[in-house]
Order: sequence, then C-alpha cells, then structure tokens
Amino acid sequence: MYTTYKEYLKQETSLPFEEAMQIWDQIAERGEADAACRELIDRFLKCAVDYVRIRNGWNQKSLAEKGQADAERTRCHNLVISAKNKLSVYMYEHKLGNDWDDWLGEERKRIGDFACYVVLLQGLEAR
Repeated sequence: MYTTYKEYLKQETSLPFEEAMQIWDQIAERGEADAACRELIDRFLKCAVDYVRIRNGWNQKSLAEKGQADAERTRCHNLVISAKNKLSVYMYEHKLGNDWDDWLGEERKRIGDFACYVVLLQGLEAR
C-alpha cells in the first residue's frame, strides 16, 4: 500500500509541509548574510541529500537489502541531526535566532522528514 500525504499527517510525529517550509525559510533568511552560517547550512544540505538518497528507495528494498543498508542509513541520519544541531547552536550564539529548532524538535523521524522536505525544495530549485 502507498501512503498518501493525508495518511502521513495522521502519524504522531508527522511534520506538515507548510511547517517544514516555514522552518526552512527562517533558516535561509536569517543565515543568508553570514558566511559561516551559510557554510553550516550547506553542510546540513549535503548531509540531508546523502540521507534522503538512502531513504528514498527504502520501501522498495527487500528485507535483506534493508539489513545491508540500515547501518549507513542510521549513520547518515545521525549526520543530519548533528549538522542541524551545529547550525542551531551557531545561529543562537550569533544572535541569528534558532527558535526554528524548538519548533522542529528533537524527534529523529521529524528531523529526517525535514531533511526530505528540504531536499525536495533543493531539487525544485535546481530546475
């Protein structure tokens, strides 16, 4: 069965697209003028792309393939979370605002979903 967006939103830790875009807009707008912050945003994006590359084909993998790829998926997910945390700390310390991080939260699935949304936006931007 294929999950629809409406079904996804019923999940406890779901992240609505609009909310993800509001978070991303805050990060992009507040960090744009700061070169070091842009580097941290770029690092987050690279980690997100690597993670999403693995996650995108997950449902089509066999159980054996999932077993082989699980450690790498977890490693990439951890790197996304680490990059998000470093970006948040930097933005807080440099008074760029990191209230977006409270909004996003610390739940792994929600952060992973945010990475997926941001990669989607990057893909659309690249056309």
